Parts: sequence; structure tokens; C-alpha cells
Amino acid sequence: GRGGGGRGGGGSPAAEQVAMTAANQALIGGLLNTLGGGSQLQRHHQPHDADATRHDDASEHRADVDPEDVERKAWQALEKKGFTAEVVSRAMRATARAVVVEGDRKEAFNEQKRRRVHRGLDWLILNCDESELPSAFTEEAQKERKKRGGGGKKKKNEGDDDDDDD
Repeated sequence: GRGGGGRGGGGSPAAEQVAMTAANQALIGGLLNTLGGGSQLQRHHQPHDADATRHDDASEHRADVDPEDVERKAWQALEKKGFTAEVVSRAMRATARAVVVEGDRKEAFNEQKRRRVHRGLDWLILNCDESELPSAFTEEAQKERKKRGGGGKKKKNEGDDDDDDD
């Protein structure tokens, strides 16, 4: 025959539990629903953060777009702008939920990548220490932080008072 995937199990009805983020669960649930077998999975096993999978568009995705490829290309684009892998990682984690909530997975590859890069860049500009920003983004970060009432500078040592050179 076709083999059983090497796990055996003998038809035991006990379900195996897998821990994953709500975003990944929504993605897997969407893939399974597209293939015709996942509707029971999503109803049966709600994640701790169930709001992410309850969004109407959360299970919609394009089968012709590889989400890992979108993530990899967005990551590379942010690194190309001069951000380190460490801060890019923080930005990608911090903005991952928006991919599910805003239904990005139903968009074409280029739109998914554009959204991912822009969200990551916005997060980096607003949340990174000034020392972690590439020089090209320092001035923009100061302006955006002032708009949000953040004082313009985000440094690890807040003792420097050189805001007077405007």
C-alpha cells in the first residue's frame, strides 16, 4: 500500500496536541479547510488567543503564495535597509498577528510582502533604540516619535539632553 507515514498508532482515537501561535494555527486551519479536512480541527481546538482565528478572513489564503517565502523576503528587505537580524526578528514577531487579523494571506505575493515590510518598518522606527536604527532612519524615527508624543529620542541612556539643536 501507500504506507502510513511511519507513525503507526493503530487507529487510536486519542488526538495529538501541538502547540503553535494563533497566527500559525489560523494558517494551518486555512490550509486544511482549503484541502477539505480542517473545519473540525478549527472548531475543536481553539487556541489560547482565539480572536486571531475568529476573524472572518483568517482562514482565507492564496494557495499560490508560500507564507514562508513572504516572511523570508520581507525579512531580507528589512535587513537590506540596514537593520540587524535581531531587531528584524523582534519586528516580525511583534507584527505577526496583523497578518491574520487584517487578512493579508488572501492577497497576492507582492502585496503580502509590501504589507509585511511596511508593518515591520513602522514597528522598527517607533520601537527600536536609536542606537539600533540605521542612520538613514534616525531622523524619521525622531519625527514619528514626536508625533506620537514620545519625545523624539529613544536611547538606552536617557541622560543625554541634546534635544536643543533644532
